[in-house]
Amino acid sequence: MKRSDKEREGQFCSEEFIMAMSHDLRVPLAVVKESISLILDGIPGNINEKQEKMLIIARKNVDKIVVKMDALLEKAKEGGNPDGKKSA
Repeated sequence: MKRSDKEREGQFCSEEFIMAMSHDLRVPLAVVKESISLILDGIPGNINEKQEKMLIIARKNVDKIVVKMDALLEKAKEGGNPDGKKSA
């Protein structure tokens, strides 16, 4: 079954959107991750054990978001859908 030009255009726009959003989110996430790392390294001053645990959790969660964004971006580059189905 052939897809219409409208469907192809919609997919192209979706892929562009995903790629743009990935880039737009990646930059602030990198800043957040680096800031957390600097605080954990004690650059701005000492932190207590509870603060350290919370920051480690935050850094892990930033890493999880980046991994999910990478997977989503890879699917967009392949022309697939986020649910794993290839587009025709």
